[in-house]
Amino acid sequence: DKTRFIEILERMSDKYVFFLRPRRFGKSLFLSLLEHYYGVQHSDKFDKLFGNYYIGNNGNTTPLKNSYYILNFNFSGIKTENNTDIFVHFSIEVKGAVESFLRRYDLLKDKDIQEVLELNDAVAIIRKLFYKLSSAALNHKIYLLIDEYDHFTNELFSFNHEHFQE
Repeated sequence: DKTRFIEILERMSDKYVFFLRPRRFGKSLFLSLLEHYYGVQHSDKFDKLFGNYYIGNNGNTTPLKNSYYILNFNFSGIKTENNTDIFVHFSIEVKGAVESFLRRYDLLKDKDIQEVLELNDAVAIIRKLFYKLSSAALNHKIYLLIDEYDHFTNELFSFNHEHFQE
């Protein structure tokens, strides 16, 4: 039961937290735990999800439970054969995650969503997303979870050192 670490995370004063653990060490599972604990979309299932765990017991929940919009990125599928593939697939992942986020929470008007999703560059998509969200009246903060953030760089470094240096 890793749910007792939620209290520890909330007591930390760090704005950014990185989980640097070996492969197959439960990082993705822990990010899923955080998504389900903090995501507003899971509030109606809280007891079912956490009732049998430490954080679900009386007195152990935190004030931040189910209080965030969750924006998830998973960069495990980015192709690394050449520079173009990296940028294209990175942007595709960013666009897909942003679209899923926007559809899940219905925070913007359709016109604004279209303006964000018509872009094909990851940086432009993120900039436009946060620009649009800054003028929206959000009820919650955004919790950003990034899984496999180093996957494609590890692939490059391990299998194509010259490409990695580029």
